[in-house]
Amino acid sequence: MREFQTQLDHAVAMKFAQRTATANGEILDLKDVGAVDIVVFTGVVTTADASNRFNFKLQEGNDSGLSDAADVAAADTVVDGTIGGTPAALNNTNLLDKILTRISYRGYKRYIRLVATETGTADASFGAVAVKAHTPKQP
Repeated sequence: MREFQTQLDHAVAMKFAQRTATANGEILDLKDVGAVDIVVFTGVVTTADASNRFNFKLQEGNDSGLSDAADVAAADTVVDGTIGGTPAALNNTNLLDKILTRISYRGYKRYIRLVATETGTADASFGAVAVKAHTPKQP
């Protein structure tokens, strides 16, 4: 068995918290990063259903503050193994305490962030981590 810790780097993409409103994640710098996955994980989900939910998307840009943020085109994402797929909405049908979805970025902008858009009166706890590969951290 080989280790791969030296081949990966991790960062908080969205701090884990109980949320009732739309939230922007952390701005991630992709300089010298060859690949990145955003893994969204859930905790307690209360008032979330088909009408009350959180939807996830990525935004990209070249400004370090993402003042030029634009939604990432479907062709530049891989969602749970599907190119251009749609991330699962967070609602009561998605069980608690699990990985909800994994979003890979295939674009070429320097900075990205995860955005969770609240619809209705959703109330849920979730967060996300970025897994960066092919970084200068490799020995």
